[in-house]
Amino acid sequence: AHLVFARWAVDLAPAFMINMAYDITLANSLVPAERRVRASLEVARAARCMFEGQEVDIAEKGKGGTEENVLACYRLKTGALYAAAAEAGAIVCGAADEDAAAVSECGLHLGLAAQFHDDIADVVAGVHNAGKEAGRDRGKLTAVDLFGIEGTRKRASEFEEAALSRLRSFGPTADILRTLVCHANWTTQ
Repeated sequence: AHLVFARWAVDLAPAFMINMAYDITLANSLVPAERRVRASLEVARAARCMFEGQEVDIAEKGKGGTEENVLACYRLKTGALYAAAAEAGAIVCGAADEDAAAVSECGLHLGLAAQFHDDIADVVAGVHNAGKEAGRDRGKLTAVDLFGIEGTRKRASEFEEAALSRLRSFGPTADILRTLVCHANWTTQ
């Protein structure tokens, strides 16, 4: 997206996608209304978290920050988005509450892994691998600043393992989610 569209369009993409999620979820007449509303409320919660996380991210720019603050920000932004997408999908597919919660936890950990990989990409990958120029995160505290490249890779791998652990009870029915988790790393090795 960074290569094709203007920065303002890329920056608005998350808000656009959230609104598309409402539209698609609420318009699906194959799903009972109660489940459509529950899934939409989950998406709304994620949208609030994403905006709060963006505020934290901007406020922390140029400040020292801590590991706890960075992880809280990542949970609010990428983690909340992935968790809500996973849980909303489970809800509209008819999952029991316990199963939807497990899928949500998987999504949260996948989102954290993806954000850690994005931090690595900002340092090492560049346009060819990540679709954006390296160095866009300069001036703000990232996982790479806290853990270094190898430490960030290790932490991302731990989040991926945590995501996979949430899927163990589902057997082969969760293979598509397992594939997503196993291919979350787009950064150069």
